[in-house]
Amino acid sequence: MKKKVLLSIVSFLFTFFLVEVAARVWLNNFASAEQLSYYGTFEQIEASQELLYTRHHYLQYILNPNYEVGENKHNSLGYRGDEIIVPKPEGIYRIVAIGESTTYTSSVEDYHLSYPNQLQEILREAGYSFVEVVNAGVPAYSSWEGLINLELRVLDLEPDLIIVYHGLNDIHSRFVAPSSAYVGDNSGSRTPYSPPEESFWDHSTVLRILRTNMQIRQPLGGLGFRRTFEYVETNYAEQFRNQYNQGTYPSGIFTEISAMTMLENNPPVYFERNLRSMVAIAKENNISIMFATFALSPNFEDARASSPEYLFAINQHNEVIESICESHNVPCYDFAKDMPIDEIYWDDGRHLNEKGARLKAELFAEFIESEGIIEQDLSTNNN
Repeated sequence: MKKKVLLSIVSFLFTFFLVEVAARVWLNNFASAEQLSYYGTFEQIEASQELLYTRHHYLQYILNPNYEVGENKHNSLGYRGDEIIVPKPEGIYRIVAIGESTTYTSSVEDYHLSYPNQLQEILREAGYSFVEVVNAGVPAYSSWEGLINLELRVLDLEPDLIIVYHGLNDIHSRFVAPSSAYVGDNSGSRTPYSPPEESFWDHSTVLRILRTNMQIRQPLGGLGFRRTFEYVETNYAEQFRNQYNQGTYPSGIFTEISAMTMLENNPPVYFERNLRSMVAIAKENNISIMFATFALSPNFEDARASSPEYLFAINQHNEVIESICESHNVPCYDFAKDMPIDEIYWDDGRHLNEKGARLKAELFAEFIESEGIIEQDLSTNNN
């Protein structure tokens, strides 16, 4: 009996060992990026070049440098697109587009067809062969991250012109209650990143996969580092979105305080402050800067594209943008007015599809040319 028990234990351990080896080989060599982010350890995910994000010591996360999956890729500096040379070569006029997923152009898989890349192509076809456009958009960034990104990373690119396209993600940061949690450092909506704690059992790939599928273990998820700190207890943006889209609004916190009241109690004062700081940084570094109003298409049944609350807030943000441009003598393109709301241009009412990204690039190029921004900068620099 003892021999049989011992043999059974040895057989089980040997079988488990073989399965463990096979699971590790599969996860490390054949699993998709989504599967890796779901079943992988923190160390495996951080080391992967197949995930969109990697953590950053000041910005929480940035785009993963040297990422290349399908038709999409990031360069070695962590920007979507081809390599750029730093220091900037002589004779190059460099435009850097900063913003969120709408600048990154998340709904367009081929990086060549992103709006910044097509803007470069259109400007070069118009005779500006020396123009280079860098896509510095990062999904889920708000003006807080945009400001830090400008100061700590974008300035190193030596831009001649910065295009700022922020507005939507700053609305999420206003769905905060109580209002005392709505503060300048955005701690009411963001929390510091900390690596997730793995249990003893999760050192085994097989057990980690089983525990994840049994919902005993919480995976990092498809968004990687970003999801772990995107929302905190005092932020109700995701709850509002889910309730609105599922037809259950108002419930929970919103039976006590409406989403519209949250927005009214938390005006866009920090959005305005962040944009004003961007202007100051640009001017202090002799860099031209322009803003654009934020466009949405209400033809989609999504809270962030068509709800009265988001439309109210985006109009407020656009008014802030126009006010800053007027008070600081900065070019402002009213993209929200010019961009058609027709569904053929949009993916979800917030993000543009390939056709929409092309039109956006054309409209921005037309504005830059009509305002003579490049010519004015070249004339100033020559003088």
